[in-house]
Amino acid sequence: MVGTESAERVELVGRLADLVRARSQTSTLRVAIDGIDAASKTTIADEVSRLLVQVGVPVLRASLDGFHHPAAIRHQRADDHPARSYYEDSFDYQIGRAHV
Repeated sequence: MVGTESAERVELVGRLADLVRARSQTSTLRVAIDGIDAASKTTIADEVSRLLVQVGVPVLRASLDGFHHPAAIRHQRADDHPARSYYEDSFDYQIGRAHV
């Protein structure tokens, strides 16, 4: 974590890691982090993953960020239906599921 993190954020990320670690000891656990754009989902997932690895919890860190459709598909309906276009056209969920 970057040194400019607030104490509250450090505590929150630590608590999330503790929750995941406690639950992961009984079976394979899948954790999803969802939210609006620019809500720090990727950053929080990275931070929690790092803490888990530091205490010996095996982590497979996956993200849909690497499974975008080409821009021609992502943006073809953006002018008429921006929200629908984002949710329905941005990501190639089929390829993401196949690879993860």
